[in-house]
Amino acid sequence: MAPSPSPIAPTPVASFEDSYVPFPETFTLAYRTLDSLELEVGEAGADWHQVHTATFNTSDTERAEIHIYNAPARADGTAVVHGLLQWNDKQYPLLDLLPGMDLESPDRCVDICILEQPIAGNEEAKILARIPLMATGPGLFKYLFYDGSEEKRMYSFDVWGKVQGMDLTRDSVDEMVVVFEGIGNHSPDLFLMRWYEGSLEISESFLESLSAFQGYLAELVRLEDGRDVVRVSDRNDETIYADYRMKDAIMWERVENTLR
Repeated sequence: MAPSPSPIAPTPVASFEDSYVPFPETFTLAYRTLDSLELEVGEAGADWHQVHTATFNTSDTERAEIHIYNAPARADGTAVVHGLLQWNDKQYPLLDLLPGMDLESPDRCVDICILEQPIAGNEEAKILARIPLMATGPGLFKYLFYDGSEEKRMYSFDVWGKVQGMDLTRDSVDEMVVVFEGIGNHSPDLFLMRWYEGSLEISESFLESLSAFQGYLAELVRLEDGRDVVRVSDRNDETIYADYRMKDAIMWERVENTLR
């Protein structure tokens, strides 16, 4: 499976000073359907050597296991690591995972991370696990996604960043936030995921939506009153430009009197 289009914001031609515009009072996030594929049944290769197993729950009564294997190195000497998901008497290969994973301590979520993150809007669906993939830099992950709303099926999708649940609207329901920690010239940024009309969607990045690219960063900050906001600031000197709170699924508004 090819990774979903990278959510990393493009680097603009204009400089930071040239691209500066006043940040708006409100803005909206645009969403697109997240590229995901149902896992295909298969088997481990005869020359794969198992080195680790992680176990998680798909439901209250079902469990699944991910087995990690070392495979023969490529001709150029590059290490090869594959996975195999075992669930409901079936096996699903997970190819080309990140070599050199810390297989001895998966519970720290450094590498294989068991999430079991419920998805708001679909009581029968949840994101189960995060596994690092090979990439040109850190931060590309494969996520295992279970949907039991009609037929019990297992899917995967690849995105840059770590998915976590946060109650941004303070309604006791967690939104799914994708936290991108930054790589090279691409600043730390944030995205949202949601369940909408029968499928998962991912938003554009906060920096894209504000036309703020290189030179800025977007990060989650908890205010003294307990509200979680997105803070847009200068990547180099930490000057704070704006805090935004979530009003609804797509609308964000600037928070007044929170900057210091």
